[in-house]
Amino acid sequence: MNASIDIKGSPSFNSFTLNEAKMNARLENNNLAITGGLLDSSAGTLEWTARVNFTLSRKKFKARGNLNILKSEFAGVTIDSSVIFASFENNTFTINKAELFTESGNISFSGYAGKAGSAGLLNDLFLSYAADINNMGFLKTLAPNLKPVKGSLISSGELRGSGKSLRLTASFEAKNLMYGDAGLYAENSKGALDVMLSSHFPTGNVELSFNGINISGRSFKSLQASISGNEQKMNYRVELIQNPAITYASEGRAVKEKDSYAVNIDKLETSEQSGSGWKNDGNLLVKLSRGRITFDKFQLARNDKQKISVTGALGLKGETDLILKTESVDLAGFNELALPDFKLEGKLNSEIALKGPMVNPSLNGSIEIAGGAFSLPKTGGEYRNIRCRLILKEKEITIDYFDCKNGDEYLDLTGNITAENLKIRNIGLNLACRNFPFASAGFFSARADCQLKLKGSAGDSLLTGNITILKSDIYLSSSRNNQLNEIEVVEKGAKSKTPAPEVKHEPGIISNMSMDIDAAIPGNSWFHWDEAGLDTEIKGNINVKKTWNNPFVISGEIDTSHGSFKYLGKSFTIDEGSLIFTGGNPGDAQLNVKSSKQYPGILVTIAVTGKLSSPQLTLTSIPDTDQADIISYLMFGKPSSKLSQAEEGSLASVPLNVLGTIASQSLKDALGSQLAPEVIEINPVSGGTIGVGKYITNKMFVKQEWAFSSEETYQTIIDYQLDNNFNLHSQSGNSRTAGVDIFWNYSY
Repeated sequence: MNASIDIKGSPSFNSFTLNEAKMNARLENNNLAITGGLLDSSAGTLEWTARVNFTLSRKKFKARGNLNILKSEFAGVTIDSSVIFASFENNTFTINKAELFTESGNISFSGYAGKAGSAGLLNDLFLSYAADINNMGFLKTLAPNLKPVKGSLISSGELRGSGKSLRLTASFEAKNLMYGDAGLYAENSKGALDVMLSSHFPTGNVELSFNGINISGRSFKSLQASISGNEQKMNYRVELIQNPAITYASEGRAVKEKDSYAVNIDKLETSEQSGSGWKNDGNLLVKLSRGRITFDKFQLARNDKQKISVTGALGLKGETDLILKTESVDLAGFNELALPDFKLEGKLNSEIALKGPMVNPSLNGSIEIAGGAFSLPKTGGEYRNIRCRLILKEKEITIDYFDCKNGDEYLDLTGNITAENLKIRNIGLNLACRNFPFASAGFFSARADCQLKLKGSAGDSLLTGNITILKSDIYLSSSRNNQLNEIEVVEKGAKSKTPAPEVKHEPGIISNMSMDIDAAIPGNSWFHWDEAGLDTEIKGNINVKKTWNNPFVISGEIDTSHGSFKYLGKSFTIDEGSLIFTGGNPGDAQLNVKSSKQYPGILVTIAVTGKLSSPQLTLTSIPDTDQADIISYLMFGKPSSKLSQAEEGSLASVPLNVLGTIASQSLKDALGSQLAPEVIEINPVSGGTIGVGKYITNKMFVKQEWAFSSEETYQTIIDYQLDNNFNLHSQSGNSRTAGVDIFWNYSY
């Protein structure tokens, strides 16, 4: 008898969707042969064949056969081949041999499962396996909800028992194990376990070892852990070595009581090279019950002066009634546990009582820091002599004082914050500072006086007040250090690709804030830009306004009192300069910077005017002359008619000099990290060319172009718009097309 089965549709099981399943079957003399087996699903396509010999009667059924999986792509894995030999007899299913060979590794297993009685209970189970996997990334495809797993694994073990209890013995070794994109990483891992898995509590022995660990960006040398025990008592030991100077260790036991487990912690300590680590002050006792952790006795001490204690109960599902106390705790001791972005110092004294549900507890007590210090290594900011006292009363946090005083500089913060359901509801803060330093390494440093008030709610707050910048230095970052922009690829004559939809984000703190701030810059504030050779002092007054979920609106004027910049490799003194904010978009601010230089018989003026978002460069002279002569004066101090042959040839480099230091490394750097290309042009006609280009400003475009059919394979093309009518065009690198031209455009 022959039959063909073809099932189409899309039944789904969790994240698995079946598209089609089909096979050809031939039954003859209790022999079933299946060919052309195909399983097409969301996980991939699986091709297979099978052969089964069976005996069927009223009282018994037995069968023996094999399943062959052909080369397939399934669950993100390329299966080279797989074979399973199995049988069923006397209510026992036996896998005599199963082997799976894939590009990610090999797995083999064998075993049996039997059941007895009319209820069909599993009474005998045995499974033996061996795995050698070089890439565990495929697990993400099998379990989409699992975080990404990477690394290699060698493991073997056995599982035996019945439906009531199972015993697992296994060992493993893993290399470069990573769970999550940056959550957990271990260079070398190994372990061995012999445990009983029952409905009550896992028992047995577990030994684990991890070396070269990184946990959420923090590095550790090794982690050793062991667990042993039975259903009534379990012993544990954990040792985490961060570096030769710092070790974390804990030992203890968990004893089963009626409805809970009592955890007796004999050792909980941090060992430091100085010998002044934290240690448990006597035996610690913690009770674990369903949804509740009770601290009967929990106190840590350091140098007999610093103490941390916890008493009461933490309700994971029900009510919490917990008291946390700290006494003379040195915050610097926690810097190794904190994120590397900031460092703390100071003495912490506190007593906090938490009551109610964990999602919305009431807090009562106080927190006090004396002799505090706060530093940000990445930005260079450091603040010392900090004092702080917070008073907690139900849902409100009152800042009794928070100040930082050093000589004639100080910062003072007072006010209150109301929170509910672990979210800020209302804010009322006052900030005053005098000659206070602010800094961000490599970007700015400043000293300021300020009077600011922040009131409202977390979703709708208003910041008002005034700031006076007493002294500042602002450093504009180099464009060469910017990361590559997204490159647009355009084939001449082809339509542009539709851009991807913009990802919308929830409004942040600044978006939900309204502002009305007056800022005064009386002078002694400098703006530096190395690429343009710009150093100028600025002063002025501006007002910054913003309404809820709307952009900033700036009005006022900033002037340059004196300074200098570089153009065409020459240094120029700024005669006058201003930036006028008109109360609209900051990019619409009107820029006006002028500089003049006297040459024999002519005065040349360079002016940058227009909107800040699209400034215009204008070159003029008295008496009036053409643009080529002005550039010649700026470069050589004489008109173009008096240039030598070598000087005329050097005019080909004018566009690069216009770029200043931005393009001084030559356009070849545009292909690397020096100048991020914005456009790639592909022209398939006449042998074909490829061009890589970037808009340095709105008026300047630089492109490197390669020709496939020419002996001189590439050329550099630079277009610079001198004004609305003149364009400067330069080509170099190809002897047939090299040169410099000034084009005049006129529209009518």
